[in-house]
Amino acid sequence: MAFNIGAFLGGAAKGGSQVLDERRAAEEARTVTQEQRQWQIATEGRKASYDKKIRRQDKADELDLLVEEASMYYNTDQMAELSTLGKNKLSYAIAQAKLLKPQGVLTEDLYKLTSINNPDDVDAATAPAVPFSSQFATVKEPEDIYTGNTKQGQAIFFQEKMRTTKDPEAKLRFQKLMIEAQNVVDAEAAAAGKPNTTSASAEKIIKASVDASFDTAGLMTLSPTGEYLNRMQSQEPEGFRLIGNAYSIVRQNTAVGGTLDKVLTQREIDNNLRINDYRKAAVSDYENFKVKEAEFNAMPTGSRTEKAAKKEAEDLLAAEKLTSNNFVPLDPLKPLTAKEVRNNMYQTYGVNKVVQVKINPEGDDSPTNIGYVITTTNGIIKLGFK
Repeated sequence: MAFNIGAFLGGAAKGGSQVLDERRAAEEARTVTQEQRQWQIATEGRKASYDKKIRRQDKADELDLLVEEASMYYNTDQMAELSTLGKNKLSYAIAQAKLLKPQGVLTEDLYKLTSINNPDDVDAATAPAVPFSSQFATVKEPEDIYTGNTKQGQAIFFQEKMRTTKDPEAKLRFQKLMIEAQNVVDAEAAAAGKPNTTSASAEKIIKASVDASFDTAGLMTLSPTGEYLNRMQSQEPEGFRLIGNAYSIVRQNTAVGGTLDKVLTQREIDNNLRINDYRKAAVSDYENFKVKEAEFNAMPTGSRTEKAAKKEAEDLLAAEKLTSNNFVPLDPLKPLTAKEVRNNMYQTYGVNKVVQVKINPEGDDSPTNIGYVITTTNGIIKLGFK
């Protein structure tokens, strides 16, 4: 068989062309693969960025929810600090609030701000770190724990605690917790579109405080089951004093505001009016007696008829004198002070007396320097003092 050089060359050329085509195809395939890979990488990068953004958003939403929940327990100043501490510490703060709040811990005592834990004259950069857990309140009285699950029940619980405790500080603490719980009850009722019962709630809070004040003083009539029935001496100076003290205790609470503040202000005005009416009546009885005493001293006694008339007037004057004794006017030569009256009232003046005193012992005798002290069973009431 003869060798065909043309066929050989043609086959070689064909084979070379095929190799070039295959190489070209491979190169194109590599190019496509690289583009696809780059597109895939870009797509995966965008997806990773999106997923990361979603995770950040989820974390932000979760933090927002924690801040919102924590604000139900802590005040504005506390939240300004707690909201910057991250999710873990916020979650811890919420857990502590849920544990401590039902146990009678006041809002401002739940968490002490870092600035309060460190003295002002200590550089924050060099001050020893305060353990986060140590900034929360600790409970010392487990018997004061409210185990129910409603704010209305909590308000009633602390109202009863306020009634039964004899410790003035505990009474103030329970009273504030009662007010806080009742404020939440009122807010929930308003949000639900129920009739506004804020005024009724305010009256209930004030009444409970006054009743507790009379009970502590032993001037409350109780039923066989311990329920309040009647305040004794409520229309006497001691009653005025106890009512005023109860209002002052309510006023000391930072939770007082809105309708409660308005109702309390009116009750304070009413009590001050009763006190001033008592003072005015005592002064009026004294002045009327002095007028009748002068008239009596001026009565003639020349005839038998005149003597008989004066004798009759003397008996009437003696009766008038009994009521006039409730007022002790200021002695210009030996003016008294409120402190002197308080220290000597039982030995010298007795109770339910209106005593005129000098506000400033070193000052003049002008009306602005003259005040009144009303003696009561267990203290005094001062009028005209600033």
